[in-house]
Amino acid sequence: MRLARYIRLLDFDALYTTDYEDAQIAACAAAENCIVLAAHDKGLLKRRAVARGYWLRQTAPRVQSSEVVAALDLWEKFKPFTRCIACNSALEAVAKEVVAERLLPQVCEDFEEFSHCTGCEKVYWAGSH
Repeated sequence: MRLARYIRLLDFDALYTTDYEDAQIAACAAAENCIVLAAHDKGLLKRRAVARGYWLRQTAPRVQSSEVVAALDLWEKFKPFTRCIACNSALEAVAKEVVAERLLPQVCEDFEEFSHCTGCEKVYWAGSH
């Protein structure tokens, strides 16, 4: 799951699920014109419905994210911190007053700019987290 979070952090739409069979993944990729990333299942990438795919060679999610960006030449296409890393929905700026009751007192005191997820309502701010 962590690779999907890194990909979302760079503003790429990333679906991650363990509930799909290979045929479902291939059909989804074909219908939505997606790139399939596979770490263990090279057979998935050989399916006719998978027009674009990449087999991950690295095992650490952070390194995998750099591998994907380099392999697919995405360096100039990402816009960090515009997607929720939890649910993949868009982030939008929100007034501090709107989210203040959901923040720890120290966060509320130290930061002024916040974003929230339009899907799951998770709150984000520029910090060391």
